[in-house]
Amino acid sequence: MDIKEELALACSYAFLFKLTNNFEQDLSLLWNNVPIKISFNPHMSFDELVEHISGILSLRKSTNIENNRMNDTILSIQFADRLCIINGSKNLFKQNTINTIGQRFQLIFEQIFSRNKLIFHCNFDPLFKLSILLPNEKHMLLSLTTTEINHQQFQKCLHEQFTHLALIHPQKIAIILDDQSLSYGEMLFYVERIVISLIIDYNIKVGEIICQYMDRSIEMILSILAIIMSGAIYCPVLSTDPLSRLINIIEQTKATHVLIHSSTNNLLYGSISLSTTLINVITCLNISHDETKLLESQLLIDPNDVAIIIFTSGSTGQPKGVQLTHTNLFHSFNSVTLANLIDINPTVLQLSQTSFDVHIEEIFLTLSYFGGCLIMLHPHGHLDLDYVSYTIEKMQVSFMDTIPRYIITLCQHLHSEDKKQQFRSLRTIFNGGESMSVNQANTMIEFFPNKTIRLYHIYGPAEASITTAYHQITINDINVSQISCGRRLPNFKIQLRDEYMQQVAIGQTGELFIGGMSIFSGYLMRLDLTEKALIQLDNDYYYRTGDIFRLDKESQLYFVGRRDYQVKLRGQRIELTEIEHVLLTSSFHLSACVVIKIVHNELDHLVTFVQTNNKDVTETCLIDECRRRLPRFMIPTRIIILSKLPYNTNGKIDRGRLPSVNLLSIEDEKNTIQRTDLEERVHRIWCHILRIDQQNIPLDTSFFSLGGTSLVLMQILYKYHEEFSVNVDIPLFFEHATISKHVTFLSKSHIIEDVWQRLPFNQGPASYAQERIYLDERVRFDTNGIDVPAYHDIAIYRISFGTVSRQRLRKTLKILLETHSALRTSFHLTDNGLEQRIEPLIECDYTTTIYYNTQQLKSIEREELINPSLFNLSKGHLMRCHICLYHENHSTINYETLFPSDVIMLNFHHIAVDGETSDILNEDLCTAYNQGSLSIGSNALRYLDYSIHERQLDMRAASKFWLDILQGYDLKQSLPLPYDYQRTGNNRSGARVRVVRFEFGSSLSHAFLDYASRVNVSVFQLGLACFFTFLARLSGETSDVDLCLACYSANRYRPELQRLVGLFVTTLPYRLRFNLNESFDQIVQHIRNLTMTIFRHS
Repeated sequence: MDIKEELALACSYAFLFKLTNNFEQDLSLLWNNVPIKISFNPHMSFDELVEHISGILSLRKSTNIENNRMNDTILSIQFADRLCIINGSKNLFKQNTINTIGQRFQLIFEQIFSRNKLIFHCNFDPLFKLSILLPNEKHMLLSLTTTEINHQQFQKCLHEQFTHLALIHPQKIAIILDDQSLSYGEMLFYVERIVISLIIDYNIKVGEIICQYMDRSIEMILSILAIIMSGAIYCPVLSTDPLSRLINIIEQTKATHVLIHSSTNNLLYGSISLSTTLINVITCLNISHDETKLLESQLLIDPNDVAIIIFTSGSTGQPKGVQLTHTNLFHSFNSVTLANLIDINPTVLQLSQTSFDVHIEEIFLTLSYFGGCLIMLHPHGHLDLDYVSYTIEKMQVSFMDTIPRYIITLCQHLHSEDKKQQFRSLRTIFNGGESMSVNQANTMIEFFPNKTIRLYHIYGPAEASITTAYHQITINDINVSQISCGRRLPNFKIQLRDEYMQQVAIGQTGELFIGGMSIFSGYLMRLDLTEKALIQLDNDYYYRTGDIFRLDKESQLYFVGRRDYQVKLRGQRIELTEIEHVLLTSSFHLSACVVIKIVHNELDHLVTFVQTNNKDVTETCLIDECRRRLPRFMIPTRIIILSKLPYNTNGKIDRGRLPSVNLLSIEDEKNTIQRTDLEERVHRIWCHILRIDQQNIPLDTSFFSLGGTSLVLMQILYKYHEEFSVNVDIPLFFEHATISKHVTFLSKSHIIEDVWQRLPFNQGPASYAQERIYLDERVRFDTNGIDVPAYHDIAIYRISFGTVSRQRLRKTLKILLETHSALRTSFHLTDNGLEQRIEPLIECDYTTTIYYNTQQLKSIEREELINPSLFNLSKGHLMRCHICLYHENHSTINYETLFPSDVIMLNFHHIAVDGETSDILNEDLCTAYNQGSLSIGSNALRYLDYSIHERQLDMRAASKFWLDILQGYDLKQSLPLPYDYQRTGNNRSGARVRVVRFEFGSSLSHAFLDYASRVNVSVFQLGLACFFTFLARLSGETSDVDLCLACYSANRYRPELQRLVGLFVTTLPYRLRFNLNESFDQIVQHIRNLTMTIFRHS
């Protein structure tokens, strides 16, 4: 055996082990076309490898090398004298990749055979220490472990920043929750009041842990700031978590005080030990002390003191507390500002619950660093998609931070409701807490095409103070295979190491280690866990994340997986062993348990397998045990009970051989479930949302056992609101998520009052009346290709005495436009039909003309009526003012004042007004001119709101009625009237008409009214009977008559619409079948019955 051949083969094996970064699999090579398989311990030295290969090669038969022939080989290496040739399959490698591989192989050679090593016989180092890092890669990796700023220059506490901003901008609004708000000065006042109460009344000391057990509220924010300002440590506990978890955290923290609110007051009394004091924040706010200034100087808080403890899922079966100091958080937030990820003075939506570490970032970035406005949601408000989207638009939210799945659900909801404009104020969206899929990124790019909105994929564990890396999602991410977690934030250090703690090369996978001043100080009272998590690398401490990443040449991080069984579920970090611990320590005496994460309908779910032969143990009782001891997000979707779990040869549970899972958990019970009408409707909604149509869902089956999640249940509740017109108690429906319980709650829910309210939209579908006008103007009045506008409504005001100020008139018209948005609404034909959009306030189209005589004035009026270019519906130009100055009044060119004989022509497009509207506008015109304003509330109903509400009405009964009315009627028949001209082939009447007027005499008028009174009909009904009779005689009908007339209806059928400016008038078909042998009285009764029936369906 040639020693050169042994060395070459040993080098090849060593190189390929390092190149693949996998020491746990055997590796086979074709050496001179002979397959050679080798397995070895990575701790083996190179000399030991050579010796091992020598023994293998001594058994082989000699064969010849076939030059340049790949034989389906991925990679081949040839040695000839001093030459080494590496060939790679063209189907798998680019030339520059093969070049890099060659450089790495050469580097391995240099390390093994360097002169110093040969002299001192140092080839006994284990193989895993061989490096394939190229010089340029070392330089790049080194740059990732350096920071730009001397962190020791910054030593500030969180509350100091807030206090500083409050003293600079005391009047600036700091926080808003619905109709409540506080300025920075007011917040500081209340926070200091709570601080004084904590110190004086409850003897709180610096460094003492205070647990906070509150629902989302302004008082919650005040309490967090007060705990921090008092020098105590803030430790949040979610109010929806089981009581046992709260007790567990109190025991771990040894907290003697729990800060509560009125809403959580009754949940704890009688459940907490006597050594724990409950402090109601309302009590603190109501106690007044005069020692604020004195105590301020007595609070000695070190920036290196722990400020916050966030509990996360623990691998030992118990939650573990992550301790973050003021310094940690200060530098983390400072890194976010240095990266310019968020605009100055942001309006931030506080969306995250207190169990999610992001709520710390939302609160303190807003109030302590950017001086922005924090927008709160009411308790459980994040579950109400309509409320969230309405709040975003109303409060002009510019920044929000949540998980990708929540954003996708919100986008899908707004897209289905066509409310995308509600996100127009957003400028930055953070997506963190879980990996973002390419499909999710594409959905966001499609929903947010506006370049002013920046979408970020965020990564960071709580131990690194929340945010570590960021990636801006752009159009370039549409065709990628994986969404990057981005680059590190400024002043963070990152390293990727393999399982032997060696740095990995670019493109290889390794565990992420994070360093810098933002790394936590350790786990609360868990030195054992802290020592495993905080690792010293290069004389600095790094947090060992357990996350496996790949780093590309652009310093972008790509998430690959975990080195353990920790998972992320809807933004929450879960140690699966904690769930297993809860079940194994229960009273059910389970012999084994394993939890896995699966994907169903693009959603993540936890499924648990337990081993027991106890027939009394059921899935329901195990789920109940989890509910009693675990947070909601950790409760498994399914628990599968097996008599024997699969095991491998090492005696461990073989996860790969676990049985497949049917998340639906529905037995075939067709034709066995009898449901009420309400149960059937709820069942139909569940099947539709869960995508399990044609299934029989048992009435008592949990929604979550069917693969449902909290985000999906939000869609269910919205459907309830939509279909049943009820307000639902969101927490109640979440807590009892079965069809039977939901039916019970729905039957008792408060029916929403049938009052149309103002909606938070500026865009929506056109009304039915607007559609008719828009299309009719473009089709029916198109004569020989020339538009002859028939829908110009002109109001002419002639000054008879006194004067009118043109400046005040302009202001008055602006008030009208501002008050009545229907006058500045644009129209656009889309794939969904005709849509209207309220445009920003603009000046009214204003024209001035001097006229000399009446004939010229009439010519101006006619031009206003027929000019097709006066209005622009696509831009919302629906109103114009034409001032006609009589020449004798303005010989001195005084155009600013109108005198007698001057004329004001207000011209409106009919799509914005009708006859009733003209009276409203006349009244408002006078009021606005005389008083300078119009008193209409900011929440007053607008015409757009009416259009949207009307579209939600159930039209099925009305449609059937109108179809029945017209059933069998010959719509193509032409009434045989005495025409002078033949009707045109296109059957269009045109816009011009001939008019005749005549008056009833006094006696005839009285007789008409007396008759209407005697037979109890309206003037309209009696007039309609007369017209039907006249047309029957005029058309020459002799016996049976079947006529259909179009009649206008004011259509203001609700009280809210009576004073609303807009187009409501509609045309209704009145069809009457009668015989000329009938009397007029009978015709009148037919009309009376017909109009009453039509009124109910109009």
